[in-house]
Formats: sequence, C-alpha cells, structure tokens
Amino acid sequence: MSRSRDPRTDRRLFYSKSVDPDSALLSNFAICREPIEIEGRQYRTVEHFYQAAKFMHAGDHASALDFTLNAPDPARAVGASGADAKAAANTAYLQLAGWDAVKDSVMERGIRARACSDPDFRRVLTESHLRGTVLRHYEGRGARSYWGGHFDSSGQFVGCNRLGQMLMELRHTLAKPPPSTIRSTALVATPSTRQKALVVCVSGASRSGKSVLRQALQAAPALAQLGVTRVKGFDGDNYTSRERACQYTPAGSSLLVGFEHSGSIDHEKLRSEVAAAAGSHELVVVEGFRAMHDPELVKLCDVLIWLDVDRDTCLQRRMATKKCRRDHFDRYLWPRHEEYAQATRAAYGSDVRLRVLNGRKSSKEVLSEAVGWIHSCDKRVA
Repeated sequence: MSRSRDPRTDRRLFYSKSVDPDSALLSNFAICREPIEIEGRQYRTVEHFYQAAKFMHAGDHASALDFTLNAPDPARAVGASGADAKAAANTAYLQLAGWDAVKDSVMERGIRARACSDPDFRRVLTESHLRGTVLRHYEGRGARSYWGGHFDSSGQFVGCNRLGQMLMELRHTLAKPPPSTIRSTALVATPSTRQKALVVCVSGASRSGKSVLRQALQAAPALAQLGVTRVKGFDGDNYTSRERACQYTPAGSSLLVGFEHSGSIDHEKLRSEVAAAAGSHELVVVEGFRAMHDPELVKLCDVLIWLDVDRDTCLQRRMATKKCRRDHFDRYLWPRHEEYAQATRAAYGSDVRLRVLNGRKSSKEVLSEAVGWIHSCDKRVA
C-alpha cells in the first residue's frame, strides 16, 4: 500500500492550496495579474467567471454581475479570491437545466481568456509542456470528481481530471509557434483568411436556447468548424435596464412587466458595440429575445437564426428554470413575444439570411444546423 501524500506538497497535483507557487497558480482560484475579460466584463479569477456563468445560464443576470470586477452594487460584490467566488455561488435555488451540456465550453472560455491576459499563467503552462508534466487537478472527491481527482491508497490517480486535460490541451496550443505572416498571439494556431467579421444574430422566445447556442458557437469545437479564432459574443439581456423597463410598465402594476418590451433594451448601445467588435473579430454572435427588433442592427448581420418554440415548450422551460408568475406569462411574456415574432416574420420572413431552427431539438442538433447555415451564408458573403 502506498501512503497518500499531503496534496498541498504533492508536486504531481495542482490546486489552490498547493505550496509550490506555480502549482497554485494553475488553479482557477488564483487571482490573475490582469483581470480576465469576457464579453466586456472583467473577472478576478476563472472561478468568478465560471460561477457567474451559472447564473447567466439560469437567467439571473443581476446576480451574475456580483462576480464581476466592478459589480454595480458594492454591498453584493463577491470577494477577490476564487474561494470567495465558490463560497458565494449559492446556486441551490437555480434551475440549471442543460448546464452539463455547456459547462465544458464555459470552462474552456475562462481558461483561454486567462491565457490571453495572464503572462504568469502562460509561462507555467508552457514550462510544464516542455517538461512533459501531466497536469492533475486535486479534488478530494476522487473517483466522483469531474474537474479533478486524487491519488488513492494504491497510488492510482482516480477522477475525470477534466480541468487538467483542458489545461494540457491549451498548453499544446500555446507551445505552437505563431505563423510569421500574422500578428503573434499565444492562442493563434493557424492563420485566418477571413477579410471581414461574420456577424450572426440569434433570436427567439424566452428559453428557446439562444444563450446555449451562443455559448456553443463561441466554444472551441464550433470555432474549429468555422475556421475562426477571434470571437465576440453579446447577450441582449445585458443591455436592459430597470429604468427603461419602468417606462413600459403600466401604472399600478405589481410586476415589472416592462422587461418584456423592446423598449427595455438600449438598442443603440448594443448596435454600436457589435459594430465595434466586428472590426477586431472574425465572428460576432449577438443573441436576445428582441435581437431582431432594431433594423440597423440587423443590417450589420450576415446570418439570422430564429429559434422557434411553441407556447407550451416555452412555458414548461420557463417554469423549470427562470420561474415567473403564471399570470405574467399569460398576460405579458407570451403575448409580447407573439407580437415580436409576427413583426419579425413580416420584416425578414423572406430574407435570404434567415433560417428558422426548431428550438425543441437537442442543443447538439441545433448547433449542428446553425453551423451548417453559417457556413452557407459565409460562402455568400465572402
């Protein structure tokens, strides 16, 4: 029998409490020298981003902002360390349907964004690659662990070690010399021949799968299929405001129903940021429940994707995730969506850029069809 070592001093493992500084630095809890920036938001650690993504996935965007570097409400702001982020992520009340299907892509986005901003992280990954070190993330759950694992009493490492695998995949990319014909960046593996950004707009009812599709399009497998590396995503919900919603809420209403109105969104700001991103990225994905409301934004788009779900599917998913009062759904959410859907069909029903996809299909099926349509549109606009 092999006596188990203290994981804090075991150089075969990395985690937040590792005594070796480089091993501890590989942890998602490690505070980055420069903030991680994803979709215009800054995070102190990968763990802050990962936990915030759970709230965004469930539609609780206000709580997601508490994990950002400049949280709007200092009293609710999550502490600086990754341990603080983990402790603050009380997700027990969230309905995280479909989270398992996207959590790998979320984690991958986090560590790749960190590699772009944290030179110490890049150095440790590159050095471990040169040494041929197997990266094993320590988690006490052992064989039940998804992101890590530990050495059992027989000396065997047990656990999925998914985070360790992702970091080894990333360091392999980092180790590749950048092509001399393009501007050197650590994450570029092959040069792109794209002359302009491809802008994709995704819209549909609440819980139709818009955010899941956007996140999937921003993940490595889809990017490889599309032949791009520089991608920027926009969530239309981030451009709503309470002040705007109040303007469209009937006087005396006990519910802030104005959030179901197109006027609750700052379309001008969203459009300007999409246009700016198109100048420095190869793929821009903008999604929202009113993403096709602004004709000026639609003019910027090369691809339009509508995720279609029926009323019963929308209601079922909404009540299982971002629950709302039934009278709110019946009187405001669905009727407002139908008004928007009718206007969208009238404006773009015959538009060659538009493809209607069945939002009741699995996320993998929707992604496959979306990538196929983007490829088709890309040939037309190239």
